[in-house]
Amino acid sequence: MEKENVEVVIMGKVYTIAGDENKEFLQRIARYMDDKMQEVSKSPNFNRMSMDYKNLMINLNVAYDYFKAQDWSERLEHDKEKTQKEILKLKERIVDLEMQLKDNNEEILALKEQLDEK
Repeated sequence: MEKENVEVVIMGKVYTIAGDENKEFLQRIARYMDDKMQEVSKSPNFNRMSMDYKNLMINLNVAYDYFKAQDWSERLEHDKEKTQKEILKLKERIVDLEMQLKDNNEEILALKEQLDEK
């Protein structure tokens, strides 16, 4: 697959980035980074921080978002598995009830026949 090149704006500067994904995806990543950098830059004393510390703060914020999303994904996967198990149990219960209904209907027919014979 050919790498896509796209121009993006991050913190007011234009950059050309490339990646294996489509341009829209790369622009989405750049918007996220721009938003994150804008958010962190509003922190008190941000302008007084060293460049290393600024980068650390931005990276920590990105890592925080990543791990929160990962936790959310794991919870959703757990909920999905739990729901699938519940669905399976309900399907089994439906089969049991259908069999019970069939047995009950057969018993009712047998009882009707006995009544008709009398």
